[in-house]
This record gives sequence, structure tokens and C-alpha cells, in this order.
Amino acid sequence: MSDPQEHHRQSDEWVKTSLMATVITVVIGVIGFSIQINNLTRVYEQRQTTVEVKLQTLLEDLTELKQSLK
Repeated sequence: MSDPQEHHRQSDEWVKTSLMATVITVVIGVIGFSIQINNLTRVYEQRQTTVEVKLQTLLEDLTELKQSLK
């Protein structure tokens, strides 16, 4: 028969270990999530810049066309 105090100590250790594992998992999850959000934001900004550049080019082309038609 094992000592009740020893059993209590073991369960305390187990609680600490599982708490640590949970904390580590949460931290990794949060880091992964923020990296994903950063990537999405960067992609969105790049896409927005591309659209702006295309619109700018289109406007310039239209202006040139208008000039040549005059």
C-alpha cells in the first residue's frame, strides 16, 4: 500500500506538469496565430499596393490616350 502523502505529492507534480504543458501549448498557439495574422496583413498590404500601382498605371495610360486623341 503506498503512502497517502506520497500519492498526494505525485498528484501535485502531475498537476504542475499538466499546467506547464497547457501554458506551453497556449503560448505556442498564440505565437503561431500572431505569425499567421502578420503574414495575412503583409499579403493584404502587398495586394493593396499592387492594385494601387495598377490603377495608377491605368490612369496614366488613359491620360496618354486622351492626349493622343486631342
